[in-house]
Amino acid sequence: MKKTIKPANPITGLDIVKKLGQESDALKLKINKFLEKGKESEIHLLNLLIRDGFNCDLSAEWQDYSEHWDIITMIDKTLTRIDVKGLKQLTADGRTWIELKNVNGDIGWLYASKLHTIAFERNNSFVFVRRTDLIPIVEEGIKRYEEINGHGLCFDKNVLEDYQRYSRVNFGRSDEVIKIPFSDFEHIIYKTIYK
Repeated sequence: MKKTIKPANPITGLDIVKKLGQESDALKLKINKFLEKGKESEIHLLNLLIRDGFNCDLSAEWQDYSEHWDIITMIDKTLTRIDVKGLKQLTADGRTWIELKNVNGDIGWLYASKLHTIAFERNNSFVFVRRTDLIPIVEEGIKRYEEINGHGLCFDKNVLEDYQRYSRVNFGRSDEVIKIPFSDFEHIIYKTIYK
């Protein structure tokens, strides 16, 4: 069942940095490090979650890279690690990138066992999808695509089709990603946090 939280007074930008007088200095330091790395969407979601009464913390750098999560909190009495995908991740044509392998060729966030939820930023909200619910949609889409078009990697993102594997191996990276329509997984959204 989808849960929706609508705020009475939306908080925008990075107001959390101003309101952390009662919060820990360690969290303030993490927030500053995230901001230095251009992780505004992660801080924006953290801000919204705290506004809505959630106790949250940010990942350490090693957790972000090896375990693929940005924020940890409790949702419905369950410890939940969230990876935030900002608006830049959602392309103008209504598709989003899904990481199968990271730039080192290791598991991408789709298969990161410590990660529970992906929070996709939308214009007016963040929508939450369980990673384990997304896997069968992605794998079935790849299987359908490869049954029709055959296996193999695409190396030109300008001609990339939905569910076609793409790699930047020619640029010295060992990643493997696909693009999928957001509409293919809207039915598995389980929570919406409004801005």
